[in-house]
Amino acid sequence: MFTFDGLHPQAQLFIDMLRASPPPPYDQMALGEARALFRDTMLRFRGPVQGGVAVNALVLKGAAGDRPARIYRPDGCDGSPAPALLFLHGGGWVLGDLDTHDDICRRLAVGSGAVVISFDYRLAPEHPFPAGFDDAVAAFRDLAGRAGALGLDPARLAIGGDSAGGNLAAAAAIALRDAGDAVQPVFQLLIYPATDLGTGEKREKKPGEGLFLTERLLRWFRACYIPDQAVSLEDPRLSPIHAPSLAGLPPAHILTARFDPLQSEGEAYAAVLKAAGVAADHHCAEGMFHGFLHMTAWFADARSAIDGLARRLAQGLAATTPGR
Repeated sequence: MFTFDGLHPQAQLFIDMLRASPPPPYDQMALGEARALFRDTMLRFRGPVQGGVAVNALVLKGAAGDRPARIYRPDGCDGSPAPALLFLHGGGWVLGDLDTHDDICRRLAVGSGAVVISFDYRLAPEHPFPAGFDDAVAAFRDLAGRAGALGLDPARLAIGGDSAGGNLAAAAAIALRDAGDAVQPVFQLLIYPATDLGTGEKREKKPGEGLFLTERLLRWFRACYIPDQAVSLEDPRLSPIHAPSLAGLPPAHILTARFDPLQSEGEAYAAVLKAAGVAADHHCAEGMFHGFLHMTAWFADARSAIDGLARRLAQGLAATTPGR
């Protein structure tokens, strides 16, 4: 049995179950099989389907054409223009889709009262960097331009995501600020984000590092997304923490998990945002591991963490005056 001091008892039971019959590593599978396994795993451990939200297909413009999206409109938000979150899914820029993050998006919409738009950006290795980043920026711009037609308030649009999606959201917020777009995100919701892709070799090894997200898997994700070794890992489109300036970015809430190799860089990003004058706060989920929000059928802590994220999203969107 593998035990880790401080790991939540429910999480320990979950890990023991998986280690009794471990799935094959994603990087040793055919790409289609890896994506199917990731999808099946995410759907297997979600809780009952969250009601109180209307879910419909949508299309948003990516950098190279139309891309699938999904809009989650909570009950009771019809009428005046609603606040909204553009959500970018995780999966190492290689895995994940609209279905893998359906549960999280439903819960965020219902808990916050905001509309959530989940966007299916292009994945690596078929579409390496900067495809995912470019799609994220293009999708926000398309959403901003169509806000009125979709019943959304362009003055209350947030951007966020988990893991690789959190990376894309943070990088897109910087790019939109630098480009001086008329419509800017007013809040960032960053869930165990990757913020410094160059830290792998110097990252402090944490107890329980092998829980779902290992350095080996991180290297595989990075190799798929950034096959060109001439690309600097300190490019802020890859590592937002290395942007020349973070001043003027929208307020941010960052969630990390204690047993996660990305925990320290998420915490560090909150610190550098605050040092740049950005209203940023950070919460670490003690006893939990990377990706735990997908396990709502197993962990009360996953459900309560999403509830907390939804409250912070509502607060962040409420801080902006409706209608510009």
